[in-house]
Amino acid sequence: MPTTTDIDPAFLARVYQFERDRLTKILPCFAGGYSLPKVWRPDRGVWTKLAAATAGCGVDPVRYVRWSLEVNQVGYPPVVPEPNRLLERRRLGLYQDELPRVHPAIELQFKIETETASRHMTLHEKVYGREPDIARLTVAAEGQSLGLSPLFRYTFARSYGGVELTRFARRIEPEALFQFSEAPVENAVVYGASGHLPHGFARRAAPLYAGVVDAFAASRKGVRA
Repeated sequence: MPTTTDIDPAFLARVYQFERDRLTKILPCFAGGYSLPKVWRPDRGVWTKLAAATAGCGVDPVRYVRWSLEVNQVGYPPVVPEPNRLLERRRLGLYQDELPRVHPAIELQFKIETETASRHMTLHEKVYGREPDIARLTVAAEGQSLGLSPLFRYTFARSYGGVELTRFARRIEPEALFQFSEAPVENAVVYGASGHLPHGFARRAAPLYAGVVDAFAASRKGVRA
């Protein structure tokens, strides 16, 4: 994925389209997905202005677009910002104010997920009488229903190892990389401290996200009328 200094404005358009489409699949009031209308097509000046505006204040433009289209930001009923609204200084300021809170939030979530996983392993071992390796695999495999994120389940599986958990970690790795790419600096600190992120994992997160975004854009076959 391009850095803040060499970002391709057209890529920002694709990120916006992808993230807004994801939003339509999360919120029940939307239907039919999202494709860029002609007014916001990738060659429009708004994307060049957005790249310049974010570079001017040292903001990662891709991360900023993703943040702007999060459920917590659009509210409910949702008020989804059109691309030109992303240029507002107030919105950029709110994003910058939010950044220092990201690390503590991820750290807290990691702690909660660790406690949840531990509690359910104990349940499977002490109550259901399962062997430890079976209990760990069950928690990893059923973790989504327990509120465990892909990145946590990935590092959890790698922390115990073994054939089945290693296989599970490989299977869930793309989802873990996608989650990591949302807040790479903070995730690197929190999850890196666990010692269970493989070498080069952080470097692969951004390219994976970019590949997903570009594949989605290709599937749209251009902009809508």
